Amino acid sequence: MKIVGDSITTQKIDEYIEKEYKVSKDILMENVVFKLYENIDINFESYLIVAGFGNNGGDGYALARMLHANNKDVIIFKIDNDYISNECKLNYERCLALGIRIIDNIDKLDFYLQKTEVVVDAIFGIGLNKELPKNIKDIVYKINKYKYLSQYKVYSIDIPTGLDSKYGNTYGACIEADITLSIMTYKKGFLNYSSRINTGEIKVIKDIILPNKDLKRFSNIFIIEKNDIKSIEIKRREEDNKTTYGKTFIVAGSKKYFGAAKLAAKSCVKCGSGYTYLLSDFEGIEKVVESVPEVIYERDINNLDKATTIAIGPGMEFNEYIYNIIEEYKDNKNLVIDAGALSNKINFNNHNNVIITPHTGEFSRISNTEIDLIKKDPIEVIQNYSRNNKVTVLLKGKNTYISDGVDVYIIDTGNPYMANAGMGDVLTGMISSLNAQGYTLKESAIIGTYLHGYIADELSKKQYIINPTDIIDNIGKYMKELFI
Repeated sequence: MKIVGDSITTQKIDEYIEKEYKVSKDILMENVVFKLYENIDINFESYLIVAGFGNNGGDGYALARMLHANNKDVIIFKIDNDYISNECKLNYERCLALGIRIIDNIDKLDFYLQKTEVVVDAIFGIGLNKELPKNIKDIVYKINKYKYLSQYKVYSIDIPTGLDSKYGNTYGACIEADITLSIMTYKKGFLNYSSRINTGEIKVIKDIILPNKDLKRFSNIFIIEKNDIKSIEIKRREEDNKTTYGKTFIVAGSKKYFGAAKLAAKSCVKCGSGYTYLLSDFEGIEKVVESVPEVIYERDINNLDKATTIAIGPGMEFNEYIYNIIEEYKDNKNLVIDAGALSNKINFNNHNNVIITPHTGEFSRISNTEIDLIKKDPIEVIQNYSRNNKVTVLLKGKNTYISDGVDVYIIDTGNPYMANAGMGDVLTGMISSLNAQGYTLKESAIIGTYLHGYIADELSKKQYIINPTDIIDNIGKYMKELFI
């Protein structure tokens, strides 16, 4: 998994490495730059390093040395300043000693930008927290302008100059990189999709002295990757039978939205629940069951006592029926609460057995939080809500955020081609099914959400629009691909 951090996270990591591993800042920088060099395309001949005066600039000077040592044509544009960090000054002096060309006349920058094949942005790193100075803005504008005229490739070290590492906002001007080489952590600001015009492709440079597994002590925010899904898979044993994989009750459907019940129930079946029951007070629900023969129709609310997991809400509107079920079972059954069952009228007591799955609009309604605030910092918002309300939260969106009040897990699978009604119902069925089979609710949410989006990503390679039934029809195929 990728570790998500910001400027404070990086500072703590650097201090830990220096103290615990007795590694000086200079040696740490050398290790970082060696990894950066490994991730830069060295099939070009000419490189222009635009170097600032802090440690980001130091990285730039050190990278210039490595490129120079490998017979590349390297020019450094030096940004003058009264202050210069020790590591930056040291590497600047090393470049001077090696005879690498260093220029500082901005009038000459235009000329070299038109001649180079690669530009490396080493101006400002993640410490930036205010508007860029005018002279830096001018440099940024030139780099962006000539990128499109000269078609050179732009790398940003750690973060594009002008981008805020926490929220992904820009400070007046911002480099438009093709590739951002993010050091040790995936920056929190990158989660803001408006930043993608500036970051381009993001590569996280890991295992720099401190192994990736040890980075987890410095952050509780993680982006789930494919290998993480494989690591939490529960193998099916030869001696298992249907009772091994639980009893999932789907409480769903109404006269207006009976299709939601069908989608949730069918995805539950396809995801492997031992038994799938459909419970509803809607009179026409029998027709749904007829169309999904694997589903058992249930009308007696008391039979929820035998459930392993209860999913409630798809295709419903909040009413006394829903309220009574949640109040009765919230403390002794695992609940997946979605759509019409989402309400701020219910108090929860345990993160481990209840998960709510709102999209941004629904979460705004039940939490009385402005949508703009949720979009600005979804991590902090759902962490606080989960902690204060003692419920696990799955916030659906382009990135899906899952929090138990302590950790936050981010799922970035999925795409706009799956943006149509019923997708949330499918996800509810999948999560509840996985939970009934023995995964924790948190694991079920992580696996179910990743799989849901992964299927859509794979299907989008061959088709333009992806419907909920497309996801359902491919659950088995892609579960096998992810799990085995």
